[in-house]
Amino acid sequence: YVALISAISKSPSASGNTWQSKCDFLNSVGFTAWDELVTVEGDIPALKSQWCKDHSVQIFCDNDKRNAKAAVAAGIPLVLVPWETRTPQKS
Repeated sequence: YVALISAISKSPSASGNTWQSKCDFLNSVGFTAWDELVTVEGDIPALKSQWCKDHSVQIFCDNDKRNAKAAVAAGIPLVLVPWETRTPQKS
């Protein structure tokens, strides 16, 4: 089961800021091997990690170290950051 958790914010995003725009973006880049698309708005690291904890996620991949750190703190067994965003982030 593959669930994607994506942030919605007021900031411009390549994938847009609605569930449908995120879905359309994923399809446009050929990424169709997922079962569920979840969108969160607000404290993204906390919301993503809580969703993972609530759904017994075993593997969490993200491109943001802050989200990864929150997932580790929530007890997710395997957390990966295989690439990081091109925007500098505070650790």
